[in-house]
Amino acid sequence: MNLNIAICDDDTNVIEDIKNKLLAYRNDYQIDTFDSGIKLLKNQTQYDLIFLDIEMPEMNGMDVALKLRKINFKGHLVFLTSHTEFMPEAFKVKAFRFLKKPINDDDFEETIVESEKEILNNKKLVIHSTDGIKLLYLNDIICFETIKCYTYLYTKNGDIETRKSLHDWMETLGTEHFIQVHKSFGIALRYIDTIESNFIIMKYTEMKVPVSRRKISIVKKAFFEYVKKYAVFT
Repeated sequence: MNLNIAICDDDTNVIEDIKNKLLAYRNDYQIDTFDSGIKLLKNQTQYDLIFLDIEMPEMNGMDVALKLRKINFKGHLVFLTSHTEFMPEAFKVKAFRFLKKPINDDDFEETIVESEKEILNNKKLVIHSTDGIKLLYLNDIICFETIKCYTYLYTKNGDIETRKSLHDWMETLGTEHFIQVHKSFGIALRYIDTIESNFIIMKYTEMKVPVSRRKISIVKKAFFEYVKKYAVFT
């Protein structure tokens, strides 16, 4: 899942610090930076997550956040501040977290992990299927299978036939929550039930998904790291 992230702070050192932390955590985030709230508000990009400094000239971060919510911004807001007296105001704009400057590495990573969890749970995809356009929660996808020129999405609510290739699906969704395990199969890491020597049993389905021999150790490592990071129990 490639998140669109904005960093808005009038201090370029803070911007660079957050950007470096993000890229150290994952290198596929789409990151935009702004040195004022006014510039951020003029941008039309739909962000999943915004790091927003509270104390900025011209327009402070709290006023920027109020305007963002008024124009229907539904993403996560993480406030950056050296003070805590702004916290009561943050409830008005549904702030996700506060990060106190200078930003602690552990606090930052916890914020990213928890934000990705919530975004995944609420993220929707517009699917162009062979039966028409469908709206699907990302979190409902269990696995993918390519058969001839079609890729089938097996979900918690049924199967969806698409003409999009498995490679393109993996590119769209990223490698944080999904992994290709075979030339014809991809899976959601959160729905792995059992890993055998050459196949995986997925939750909510009786399918035994084949795993390429060269990928079995990679899949095991990815799954254990995923569970450790997200503590997923479904």
